[in-house]
Amino acid sequence: RFKGLLLPNKGPIAIAFFSHKVLRWLSPFFLLCMLICSGYISFFQKEIFPMLLVQLMFLLSPLLSRLKLKIPVISTAIHFYSMNIALFIGFFTYLKGVKSSVWEPTSRVP
Repeated sequence: RFKGLLLPNKGPIAIAFFSHKVLRWLSPFFLLCMLICSGYISFFQKEIFPMLLVQLMFLLSPLLSRLKLKIPVISTAIHFYSMNIALFIGFFTYLKGVKSSVWEPTSRVP
């Protein structure tokens, strides 16, 4: 329906659509690719190994929120990686087929 917005000649609308939709959908796959590439490269260049450790720390940071550990410095990373993990899981849930997509409103007190 919005395929025309992916054309660069649409100007700012195409840039906004690409950056706010397409890149957000692809970011979990870019992060996974970056992690795999960093792991591979760190075998040959030891300078990359600290970057790999930081990536793994940020990837595991959503577990800290489940353990009720709060580290204010990495709270943004926790939200960012939680969102990307949810997008990654949601992508494969979509591929399996949506079982139920009915939204039920919360009950209101009169």
